[in-house]
Amino acid sequence: MKPSNRIFLAVAATAAAVMGVGGLPPASADQDLAIGSGNAATANLNFRVIIPALTRLRIGDPTPGTVNTIQFTLGGAGTPMPGDGTPVGAGNGGSGGYPNNATTDVEVELLTTAGNVTVTQTPTAANLVGLVVANTIPWTEILIEDNGSVLSHSQDGGSLTSGATPIFTNGPGVYSGNWTFTYNNTTAFAADTYNGTMQYTVINP
Repeated sequence: MKPSNRIFLAVAATAAAVMGVGGLPPASADQDLAIGSGNAATANLNFRVIIPALTRLRIGDPTPGTVNTIQFTLGGAGTPMPGDGTPVGAGNGGSGGYPNNATTDVEVELLTTAGNVTVTQTPTAANLVGLVVANTIPWTEILIEDNGSVLSHSQDGGSLTSGATPIFTNGPGVYSGNWTFTYNNTTAFAADTYNGTMQYTVINP
């Protein structure tokens, strides 16, 4: 073999050793070599957890996409008469009679990793002033108790309001609880079925 060929093969072998199998750089790791008794070899390994900024808010039934109805029925057997000043507890309609524990509590849960967040309560556009048909039952006729929940409600012990209202603020974590709604029943409104929707919103900071 000619000397030039031997030089070429030696250079090629050295390049292959540097690049590793398949032409990729060789794997590297933190390493140390200890020689002699009593000397320690140490190597480090890094750990990393990547958590995205996310927020999940649930009001009512845990089934995704389900919107529950809180229903107040007056004047039936054993129920208060309209406008007699006796508060009316809610019966939860829709979604198979949610909740399943035979109470009128609404389960609520907030999961956030996005820093300090605020939950805002706002009636939807068609229901800004209250539950509506031809007449209107104002939102102030709906009372709220948060039952000491971790996910508290700033209007606890009072009435819902018609505007955009911040009701809860806190940092990363999981917050849950139960809210109970009552119809105040202080006015005898015209006979009809009144509907309204309250929307709860969380914006990632």
